[in-house]
Amino acid sequence: PPPPPPPIRVDDIYEACEIKNMVPFGVFVALRPGVDGFCHISELSEQYIKSIDQVGLKRGDAVDVRVTEVNKDGKYRVAVLTDFEIAPPPAGR
Repeated sequence: PPPPPPPIRVDDIYEACEIKNMVPFGVFVALRPGVDGFCHISELSEQYIKSIDQVGLKRGDAVDVRVTEVNKDGKYRVAVLTDFEIAPPPAGR
């Protein structure tokens, strides 16, 4: 059998990670098969993002990410390194 993949560590960079899901509070990306990382909306950009609808990304897009946290439950937090468009917030919100 193939050797197990190396452990995922803080500051590891993963390139061309597929966005698996977008939720009101952030995005989930595939770090490798069966292993997802989460990027909170506040960590998507240095600019303030009020709504995920402003983010010029969609499910299936590929982004580069850096692992920012590995918690005790084995869940991964990431920061998106890929530049993307940010639309103005929707009017009236």
